[in-house]
Amino acid sequence: IKGSVYDKPQRDKNSAANSVWGYNNIVDDKRAAFTLHQSIERTLNAFKKNNFGIVDSLHSPFGEGVYPCAALLNHSCAPNCILRYEFGRKVGSKFQLPILQIVACRNIVKGEELTHSYVDLALPTVERRARLIGTHGFECKCIRCQK
Repeated sequence: IKGSVYDKPQRDKNSAANSVWGYNNIVDDKRAAFTLHQSIERTLNAFKKNNFGIVDSLHSPFGEGVYPCAALLNHSCAPNCILRYEFGRKVGSKFQLPILQIVACRNIVKGEELTHSYVDLALPTVERRARLIGTHGFECKCIRCQK
């Protein structure tokens, strides 16, 4: 029954869903309130798009990881950084988890955005763009793709 005490659990779920994305105290019609289902879907989608495939020195994938700082980097088909992993450090009797390193691959001027490629740079432009649309939901407009 809408508006009664029986509706309270649904309001609590929606409130929790909105707080996950920081929308609890926003009284702005431009930001629609999320249902719990929508919030979970949005969170899983964000996780999938910000997850990193862990690869070895031969670029063979063998796992996935969450690296929040690296997730802040945007894509470019002409990147100024590459991502690599450091493996195998032993700490006590255990091996340390892979460390993701962000390494400059060219000179970077002060204030320039750090970028890396979300796709294989050896692919033709048409293929790179198709993969970015399919996997990440955007069309690349970097300088390399606009040539």
